[in-house]
Amino acid sequence: MSKYVGRLFSPRDDHVKKFFSNYPICGIRNLGNTCFISSVLQSLANTQQIRSYCYHHYNPIKGRAGDKSVYHGSLLNAFINLTNAIWSGNYRFVTSLAIKDIVSETHPQYKGKEQNDAHEFLLIFLEILEKELNTKDINDFSSSISPQLLSPIPCRGTIKTYSRETSPSKEYYSPFEVEMNEIGSDDSSSDYYFSKNLISDVFRGRIKRVTECSICHSSSETFEEFISLSVPVPQWYSNETHPISLESCIELFLHYENVEDWYCEECNQKRKAKIYSTINDIPKVLIIQLVRIYSKKYPTQQVLFPLNDLVVQTSPNHFDFYDLYSFITHTGSLSKGHYISWNRVLDQWYCCNDENVSQSKPNTSSDTVYILFYKRKVS
Repeated sequence: MSKYVGRLFSPRDDHVKKFFSNYPICGIRNLGNTCFISSVLQSLANTQQIRSYCYHHYNPIKGRAGDKSVYHGSLLNAFINLTNAIWSGNYRFVTSLAIKDIVSETHPQYKGKEQNDAHEFLLIFLEILEKELNTKDINDFSSSISPQLLSPIPCRGTIKTYSRETSPSKEYYSPFEVEMNEIGSDDSSSDYYFSKNLISDVFRGRIKRVTECSICHSSSETFEEFISLSVPVPQWYSNETHPISLESCIELFLHYENVEDWYCEECNQKRKAKIYSTINDIPKVLIIQLVRIYSKKYPTQQVLFPLNDLVVQTSPNHFDFYDLYSFITHTGSLSKGHYISWNRVLDQWYCCNDENVSQSKPNTSSDTVYILFYKRKVS
């Protein structure tokens, strides 16, 4: 039997390997309107803590990589194998078929080939991963995969391992290995390798909302957890575009508002009140969804977003800073369009457009940027 079992993972021939030799990541094949899946998976696979987890829990499969049965219905196992394949340096592109099939079991809207929203898929995907992590036995995490990862995987579908001596040059893999070493500088330990709270530890934050009475100035506090901030983008109703900064969008999202007829327990009657919000607990990775108003009459609002040092105020006298490592763009309408993931690896940016990957400098003033992934800087 041929070692090329199917065409789910596509090995690189000599010509393609030369072309891709400087690219540390590969693409994800479009299965028919699945760019919303590919873009999300690329951004998550480029998240340091997630990639570290996948690196330390890799277990080579026996069978077709796109067959969900080889993962025993586990989205986590399928994603671990996909992430390591993306970073292995051995493929022109990989497939998300198994992931799509597993998610579709509980969310049938993904069974067909209809276009879906990338942000909605992101939240569902992380929710399923979190549930699996919470029920996974810590004894399942006993294997280390460093030798297997740094070795050729020449077959389509069936993954085989070889000795480290036959692996490609160390220079090619250095981005992956260096980024793994950088994990420690931010997270100080290997807790993520075995954490059942991986998703919460990395992505979950909390917003504090304070309502203050305009008469007695007493206040009440409520807290709201989030995995992603859905930040509205204001629309300028003119035929000219005026870029607005991402920081301004966040400030508008958190700005105070006046409300009528708020019941004050101290006054024992309804009063006018002021509500203001702050990010009380900031996550290690801040995911921001930009919510735009689409209009045929007016152009889509451009947003100016920083690649480095996004300022997030968490209290009157405290600020945190974030660097962008990935973002997703969306072109087209709400019902039809295309998603692309842009990823930073060792200060080089790569455009991941389904199975095609190219090195490209991103435009930081964009009317197509949709989801941004920022990592908190170590103070």
